[in-house]
Amino acid sequence: MLLSAFGLMLSMAGCRPKADPLHERELLETVPAQASVIVCLDLDALLKSAACRSHDGSISLTKDIKRLIEYTDSASLPMIEAVASSGNFADLRQVIIVGDTMGVIVTAPLRPELRKLPEKDLDVRSAPTYLSGLVGDIEVVSQPGGVCMARSSAQVWWVKDCAMPLGHVVDYVVGEADRDPVSAHAEMSSFLQRSAQAKAILKCDVPRNPLGDPFDAVYAELRLADRSLNMAFWGLRDGEKVAPLAALPAIDPVALSEMPPGMIAYAAVGVNDILPRAIKQMSGSWPLATRIGVGAVTDVMHTDGGTMAIGVAPGGSAESIRRLSLDSWLVKGVMPVDPDKGYDAAELISILSAGKLHSRADSVYLEVAGYDLDAYEITSQGDIYGSPKAVVYASIPYNHQAMRAFRLKNGYTLDFYASDSEATAVLTIHGPASYILPAAISDALTLSKIRR
Repeated sequence: MLLSAFGLMLSMAGCRPKADPLHERELLETVPAQASVIVCLDLDALLKSAACRSHDGSISLTKDIKRLIEYTDSASLPMIEAVASSGNFADLRQVIIVGDTMGVIVTAPLRPELRKLPEKDLDVRSAPTYLSGLVGDIEVVSQPGGVCMARSSAQVWWVKDCAMPLGHVVDYVVGEADRDPVSAHAEMSSFLQRSAQAKAILKCDVPRNPLGDPFDAVYAELRLADRSLNMAFWGLRDGEKVAPLAALPAIDPVALSEMPPGMIAYAAVGVNDILPRAIKQMSGSWPLATRIGVGAVTDVMHTDGGTMAIGVAPGGSAESIRRLSLDSWLVKGVMPVDPDKGYDAAELISILSAGKLHSRADSVYLEVAGYDLDAYEITSQGDIYGSPKAVVYASIPYNHQAMRAFRLKNGYTLDFYASDSEATAVLTIHGPASYILPAAISDALTLSKIRR
């Protein structure tokens, strides 16, 4: 049945006007605009920035990268290795990942000096040849880990664990691109050709967004410098930028004005009426006493403005704070409260937690902490710039006790700001490292060992 459906699609594709030969097309002309995910990578630059070595264009992953991929998503390692090792004939500066109903397909053009007319022999390890009505001859090569590679006179494709013959997959993707290529959409095409090392378009139609404007796509890009990594995200509807967080109020700096001394991380978000419902849904599997406490808190939450915030500071030695418990960390949460109910909520929290949590309230905010709120001199305040709707900040200064606790070799700062229509994040490294990617990968592996 499925093969018949494929035959029907291919016959329909054959009825369309014949597109230019593949070797005469730009890469984006072979990518279907209807794909649910499109990621464009300068994989050559990214892997070399992560200290990977190249030999005649073929890139070998470092042991650290392999171990990190195995820890986070081991199934993707064979595909990444297959693509990286193909740099001797594939142009890894223009790698595109396409995700749709056929699964994940990776493609890249041949290196410019290798592109040739389709009637020329391809000669890839004497591989079997698949004759495509859309692409011409394709040589198909099986690779380790369930990866298959197809190579035409102009382009390369990779898939993993695909139930269909790879030639059929290529015909399908190219056929869909013939009908509606990314290159025919000026806004998408322009974005994917930006100089950033990684760009992504995620189709995610949200007809109703309780936080703000509905959107049908999220755009994201990553820019890498020697010691920093910059990311930006924004939502679009029908090709126009919208404001996905328009319904949230701006953060009130007062909510972050009295945080734990020595604070190294905080997060804050403006509050509207959907937040209590979301918190109650998340608490469904929590212990009964916790659910009762959460229910009591959300019932008194003031949802017409205000800010929900949390601040964290290490409160012990390097050895003790590695345990990530309230005995070793100073944690404080703040939420806007109904002025008539806040004092009763503070008392109830103290009773339900058996004295493990300390709380107090005024006419605006309820404060809950894992330490005596009156026992510390307040010295920390979160810095808010502009009028963001959500922020996340984390800083582990170089040679700080938290850095030693987690056995990191470097310090880091993360800044995340979300406004009405755009969110940005900047990760910066501090310390002896000259380049952020290899250092961050090494430190991430160290953290993963501690978590185990």
